[in-house]
Amino acid sequence: MPKISVVTACWNFGSFIGKALESVASQGWEDYEHIVIDNCSTDNTAEIVKKYPKVRFISEPDRGQSDAINKGFRLATGDVIAWLNADEYYLPDTFKTVMSTFAQSPDLDVLYGDAVLLHADGKPWRRKCAFDFREYLLKYYGCFLLTCTTFLRRRFVDENILLDESLHFHMDHDFFLRLMKADFRFRRLRRFLGCFCVHDVSKTSNPATFGKRMAERELIQANYCPRFSPDAATNRLVYLAITYVLKAVTFPSRALNRVLPPPRV
Repeated sequence: MPKISVVTACWNFGSFIGKALESVASQGWEDYEHIVIDNCSTDNTAEIVKKYPKVRFISEPDRGQSDAINKGFRLATGDVIAWLNADEYYLPDTFKTVMSTFAQSPDLDVLYGDAVLLHADGKPWRRKCAFDFREYLLKYYGCFLLTCTTFLRRRFVDENILLDESLHFHMDHDFFLRLMKADFRFRRLRRFLGCFCVHDVSKTSNPATFGKRMAERELIQANYCPRFSPDAATNRLVYLAITYVLKAVTFPSRALNRVLPPPRV
């Protein structure tokens, strides 16, 4: 059986990480490794991890989430590698579904699926369905792939295409754009593979980080999108206009996801 490596970065997420660890351990996949890179947590994270002897736990200072994930990527020995945040978890049979799809598609590099968004108490909130892969959507709409539903052949590690450690919010967006630029082949699997918890502690849902998040998004678009004008401000306005057009075009499908009940988890 091909080997799966799961990389998780953690810092004081003891209230969430148990679910993530259990979701990996209970997949029923024989050959796997789970690497947890911890930034010297002071809560009960280490005690929880000790309950899972197959987990490789490394607790040491890091320079942020991107640095921690890259450490895990470099340590990973699997044929397929996944990035699971500490407040995310996999649904049953995800590994079997993913590995079967890779086996049937030897030219596939990146496989991603749909997710279930959860309330802070763990109860299902709504569907978060991805889009079929389109270059313009990734550039202008934004990162519609969630890490808890994305699996990659280890080619990206072999070619040293890792996260940009200067980014702290949109490093996944930048990462997928660079993979696309390197001709990695993406495919959406129309199936719910994982769950993502929306809570106040999350840096991507914290209103206080909005300005920094927007600055990173603008930087990424300036790096990867064509320039319509020599003036940077004009380019930002054009990018913003295209983004709103795409949001309008995709509104019906997104609205449907809000209306349809989420699957039971």
